[in-house]
Amino acid sequence: MLINRGRASALLACLVLSITACGGGGGGGGGGGGFPILGSSAGSGSAPNANTPSSGGTNTPSSGGTNTPSDNTPTVPSEPGDELITVSFEGSLDGYVMLGANYPGPTAKQIFVKLDKEPSGAVYPVVIDPQQVLDPQWNQLTATRLPDGRYSTYLMPKARAEAGEYKGALQLKLCKDPLCTNEYRVAGGDFNYKLEYLADAAMTVKLNGVVLKAFGSTSVVWGRPPVFVAATGAVMEVESNVPVKWVLKSYSTTRTIELTEQTDKRISGTLTTEGWPSGWINVTAEPLDSRYTQYPFFEVYGPASGQEPSKE
Repeated sequence: MLINRGRASALLACLVLSITACGGGGGGGGGGGGFPILGSSAGSGSAPNANTPSSGGTNTPSSGGTNTPSDNTPTVPSEPGDELITVSFEGSLDGYVMLGANYPGPTAKQIFVKLDKEPSGAVYPVVIDPQQVLDPQWNQLTATRLPDGRYSTYLMPKARAEAGEYKGALQLKLCKDPLCTNEYRVAGGDFNYKLEYLADAAMTVKLNGVVLKAFGSTSVVWGRPPVFVAATGAVMEVESNVPVKWVLKSYSTTRTIELTEQTDKRISGTLTTEGWPSGWINVTAEPLDSRYTQYPFFEVYGPASGQEPSKE
């Protein structure tokens, strides 16, 4: 199966190179084959709804920046095989992916495809991926025919660096020739999806207006909790990139952070001037979204003995 990711020239080259992999017989032929993938753009960081595929199976940039699925109708019908083939899908590509090193990457989803009738001639399946949601390293997908007549394949969402939501439809076309100059008429060939990419929970910390850095970064994430030193009376500001529940705990000390401001994404306060100077204060940001399982935190210690400003 070919997955269309490309511009017109890339489409032609990909199809020619994929003749052996994606060729298939009609009339009940069994076995699996390569399913090439065709898409809207070669760039890895393209935004959703970049291009609009035309009904001929190639991609044409749209003037409005939106993605309109084709009607899956061949532009030039040919003989044999003008019958209408109804496609149905089982399985879903919907879901979410947590970004960052603290979570696993995307996982492949098993999808089943069923045709209400076998094409009367040779068939070359093509999957159109206009928003480039599939991993380009899976350019050749393998489809296996099952005993019940369905076809089984796996779709792998693409790993991304930025958070966002991708909503649209993949399109299955059944071509009559390797160059897809003619197609079988297909009903139900759109495979809808909704993919959400969530940024890892992270905090930034300011002490007396200065952004603190740890491990070469100004972001505090789970797995590498930094330790900061702050004298009594210091003003600490903490911001989260996602809504969180703030949890402040004192360990082996009565010092605390007296909050003067608190929202679900920000706290600000002053370190108390009274209490046992030893021990530390733990600040944890627990995301309100239950899909997060790792909570970033950091610790605040007082200055070493003798370095605390004296009270006159």
